[in-house]
Amino acid sequence: MVRLRASTLDSPSSFVITMRVCARVCRNFSGFFVSDCGGIDDAAHEAFRPASEVALKAVRAGTDMECTDDWPGDYARHLPAAVVSGALDEHVIDTALSRVLRVLMELGELDAEVPWRRLGPEVVGSKEHVELARLAAEESIVLLQNNATALACMWHDDRTAGQLSDGKDRSRGDGEPCIKPVLPLPTDRQLKVAIVGPMGKATVDLLGEIDYVVPASPQVQGRSLVDVFQSDSAVTRVTYSEGCSLRDNCNDTSAIPDAVDAVRDADVVVFVVGLLSCDRAGRRASECESEGHDRSGVGLPGSTGQLVEAVSAAAPQAARIALLVHGGALAIEPLIANCHAVLDAHHPGEVGALAVVDALFGRLNPSARLPYTVYPVDFTTHSRPSMTDVRLRGGPSTDSLPPSDGVTYWYYRGSPLFAFGHGLSYTTFTFAWAADANSSQVDAVRKVTVTNVAGPPGSTVVLGFVSASHLPMFPLLRLFDFARTPVVSPGESVAVPLQTSWRSFALTDASGATDITPGRFELATGDPGPEMARVGVDLR
Repeated sequence: MVRLRASTLDSPSSFVITMRVCARVCRNFSGFFVSDCGGIDDAAHEAFRPASEVALKAVRAGTDMECTDDWPGDYARHLPAAVVSGALDEHVIDTALSRVLRVLMELGELDAEVPWRRLGPEVVGSKEHVELARLAAEESIVLLQNNATALACMWHDDRTAGQLSDGKDRSRGDGEPCIKPVLPLPTDRQLKVAIVGPMGKATVDLLGEIDYVVPASPQVQGRSLVDVFQSDSAVTRVTYSEGCSLRDNCNDTSAIPDAVDAVRDADVVVFVVGLLSCDRAGRRASECESEGHDRSGVGLPGSTGQLVEAVSAAAPQAARIALLVHGGALAIEPLIANCHAVLDAHHPGEVGALAVVDALFGRLNPSARLPYTVYPVDFTTHSRPSMTDVRLRGGPSTDSLPPSDGVTYWYYRGSPLFAFGHGLSYTTFTFAWAADANSSQVDAVRKVTVTNVAGPPGSTVVLGFVSASHLPMFPLLRLFDFARTPVVSPGESVAVPLQTSWRSFALTDASGATDITPGRFELATGDPGPEMARVGVDLR
């Protein structure tokens, strides 16, 4: 797919080089290029150019097909006239058409019987596909917080310590007060669970953007968190209160008293909050997420924080856990302050609720890491207040822009709620570079030893970062490779290979030239933060 931008219209040479040389020559690509849907029209608006001119330049540059939101589209409207007038050689149209038809023929789309159209729900929702969906959910759940509390000690006879949200062991010896991470929940007790929040009964909304999902079939039965808890053998009672509705941005607080009543004698309170897709949320919702829609901030919608605070105050005896269901990053200060544990499920899919409940009860050991930085709620008003500020590195105020702390983990200098790559486990792992990890070879395999030093068997994702203090323009951290470990048993270690390459250390200057500046680089691995294992690499 080709994403057209106004900046490419006057200097399309980079497009031509990328599509014709890199793809068709270097990669022997014989398929066709299609624009982003509405891309021709978008580029015309951005460049203040006639759509006829943009369509002509796009097809000449190698965009064979236009995906349009406005049938018949700009290609159909303008290219025939361009051929008639002589502005466009008919051979260009013939070439583009032949590429499209070739692919359709290879797929069988022009045959009398198209086999792909006979694939029914029994294939889409096959056992193998459902198992894959569950694996994807299991490996995507991020444990953001797992605070220690004396509540957990009432459920356990032992005092085995797991990893806390700060990564430190706070187990107590005999005679000392016992505090333990609240998760995992015990499976040998009959717990009274209260589920609160607008996503507690979500099924379709666990799938994400509704435009891109297949409706559930008998073979693809989505189950809500309430459904799964009700059928769990470790749970004796489940109560549910919506608390607020995302269809009005959670602005109506009238249901909060009902939520407070629902948790009075609960052993566990699970808040299920997040964001709806705009198509599902409806016209009254602005704090939703969808293609073509910008949220006004990064905070939780409306009265979500007020709901969490009120319910938490009414349930001091309960273990309070928050579950996030969403796509884009959310600032969650109310959850951090009021909940013992926080899990981020993102959009976990059709069997995501099963994976979440397994993680809460320890049948699944969380192992995923955040794929982005979670900024504080004032990020859009303080750290980067101007949406037109495109300075990734940030900088001081100018005549037209306020000061900025930068954006993305490469350049953000503020204090994130959770760093890129953050993710806890019920297992405590240590990370150490192998002795030869400081090799001065650019293309090298650098091994990390991962050891399970406490807790149950578990897997983790090993991240390899590089930094360069001698280069002011180099990112604060740059991910050069990552790998998931197998399940590591207590006391065991595994060696995980990470690959560096020329691009791991290279930097592109203002002229577009990319090269390595000799000097001392630093590699880091482990849980993001000051305690990461580090090793120096001297490149001359």
